[in-house]
Amino acid sequence: MLSDVCKLYISHAWQYGKEYDDLINLLKDPYFKYYNYSDVSELKDDVPTLNSTDREIEEFCRKRIEPVQIVILLTSKYYEFTGPVSVELNIAQELNKPIISIYSQKHNDVPKEVVDISKAVVQWQSSDIISAIRDNMIHNERS
Repeated sequence: MLSDVCKLYISHAWQYGKEYDDLINLLKDPYFKYYNYSDVSELKDDVPTLNSTDREIEEFCRKRIEPVQIVILLTSKYYEFTGPVSVELNIAQELNKPIISIYSQKHNDVPKEVVDISKAVVQWQSSDIISAIRDNMIHNERS
């Protein structure tokens, strides 16, 4: 049933890689279904490129974040790509989307500005992440 699927966006600054893939693996759980709006692999022409303007990137991110129930931040991406991640987080805040932040052993000192905007800050563990998503996501009311 579609209403049982969590719609989420992983803030990633357009840098997919091992940590992003590891998070996707941590979200694999038979009792947790989700649709990842940050996965653009099925899109063709709409994806921003290095030649895209800041406005095009912001509009694209807004379209991807608008339908989600929660935004996930990998804190290491915040450290590495503060500018692009800030765009995603600002949009999430404007749209009143809850943000959960995930920190790793590498970056266990979460910046105050990240803590301040996060509904939850959790460790790099599947059960903690999925619980934080369930506890903090926007629940869509159906009539």
